[in-house]
Amino acid sequence: MRTAIGDALQTAISLDHPAYDSLYLALAAAEGCPFVTADETLVRKLKQSAVSGLPEVLGIAEAVARLRP
Repeated sequence: MRTAIGDALQTAISLDHPAYDSLYLALAAAEGCPFVTADETLVRKLKQSAVSGLPEVLGIAEAVARLRP
């Protein structure tokens, strides 16, 4: 768990974004699942980021669109 917390803090610093969101991001990366958030600012920051090891990042609208047939 210490690695996930360290990764989350580094991501938070790199993105200039609150650490609590980065903890969820680190959890998604550790579990190998997409990270879905309603925070469009965070989605934009992550998609423009050079941070390595990030999971797939989806906004709510994008995630819902994938669920529809």
